Amino acid sequence: MNHSKERTYFMFAILIGATILSFMVLQPFLITIALAAIFAVVLQPVHRVVLGRLKLPKGLAAFVTLILGCLFVITPLALIGTLVVTQSSDAYTQLVNGTSITSAHQVATAIGSWLEPSIPGATAYIETISLEVNTYATQALQWLIQHVGVAFASILGLLLRLLIFLMALYYFLKEGALLEQTLIKKSPLRDEDAAAIFKKLSRTVSSVVNGSLAIACIQGLLAGIGFFIFGVPNAALWGVTTALAALIPGVGTSLVLIPAIIYLFAMGSTTLGIGLLLWGTLLVGLIDNFLSPRLMGRGAQLHPLVILLSVLGGVVLYGPAGLFLGPLTISLLFAVYTVYRTQVPVS
Repeated sequence: MNHSKERTYFMFAILIGATILSFMVLQPFLITIALAAIFAVVLQPVHRVVLGRLKLPKGLAAFVTLILGCLFVITPLALIGTLVVTQSSDAYTQLVNGTSITSAHQVATAIGSWLEPSIPGATAYIETISLEVNTYATQALQWLIQHVGVAFASILGLLLRLLIFLMALYYFLKEGALLEQTLIKKSPLRDEDAAAIFKKLSRTVSSVVNGSLAIACIQGLLAGIGFFIFGVPNAALWGVTTALAALIPGVGTSLVLIPAIIYLFAMGSTTLGIGLLLWGTLLVGLIDNFLSPRLMGRGAQLHPLVILLSVLGGVVLYGPAGLFLGPLTISLLFAVYTVYRTQVPVS
């Protein structure tokens, strides 16, 4: 009997079993840990500045970077998320009770009256479209409340995930380089291939998050401020919708801004409509041209359509965390495929 082969099979069975059990133990926190890894990549430039210029020890530099990240990134995102959940619930209640339907009917009637002299029957057609939009909006808000609101439903669970996220983020910042080298050494791939995957993945994630998503978030924030100033209801909710629309190639923020401007004009708020038009054109629209060369000049970039689909698909699959995990998944695919092509040339 070949005892060496038996030992090999036995050890392999133990390895598989231990891997499955470890996955089951860590599975509730995998998304939280993955988010911490993504934010560690995003905050890496800040960490390098703190570590290099301030000459702080690694642990203290990681803690300072963590505090800065909480102040300027994580806390604003959490506040906006809470506000969006609240406004989504309000908007859903208004749609169910018919309050928003009345406003939509007023807007549809106003637009139809403008078009009726040139397009007979425009009023009835636009009213039909508005009813369909209200139906889809109700379904979308219901989905949003179910999937995003659940993240805020359990205070204890939320605090536990937040604690794990902050601890993981701290150690990723402090020992990220050591962890990467360990994974490269332990990987069954060749060291240079594993290192190439990590490098391309880091560059792609940094480019997507610091570039496309950052610009979209800034445009959404500016649009939300404009909606609030000029009296558009549920400004935070529509600001987030504008941020998602900013990822759509060729259309962008106008997909949300133009209906909002039309809404103000149709409701008789001409001055506010003109104000939002100028705000959207001069601030929201032009900020993309100003920031894109600075934030997206380096790193492996994904096509805007790929980013949009990865964000939307990630949100459907992972919930709110999919905003970051979706692009991470697609980035990993491209990174592995690039290394694969270098090793197995296509004939």
